[in-house]
Amino acid sequence: MVYIPRLRDWLCIECAEKAGWVKEPELMEKLTMTRAQIRHFLIALDGILAHNACRTNFRYAQQVLYQMGIEPEQQEVFLGICEILGGYCDCEILMNAAPELSKLGKQVL
Repeated sequence: MVYIPRLRDWLCIECAEKAGWVKEPELMEKLTMTRAQIRHFLIALDGILAHNACRTNFRYAQQVLYQMGIEPEQQEVFLGICEILGGYCDCEILMNAAPELSKLGKQVL
């Protein structure tokens, strides 16, 4: 069983996969951002939200990703991972997803 926050319900893993709710491994494989880029994103988003109220969407997250030069397809992958980690809007990315997000990304030596 897997809990799907959007549905506020539990589904069997097979049903959740068929419905497209469980896609973490698929998205993780598609993530091309580096760990440094992810950390930069989190710092920039935190700076914006220090002066602006969350609008319960990804407005500021998308703005930061765009300013960083992240391609739209990669933005979709990254924001999908944010949702899986409990970040359903800008402020929830920082409150819920940031601890795990900061561990993701490719290491560049």
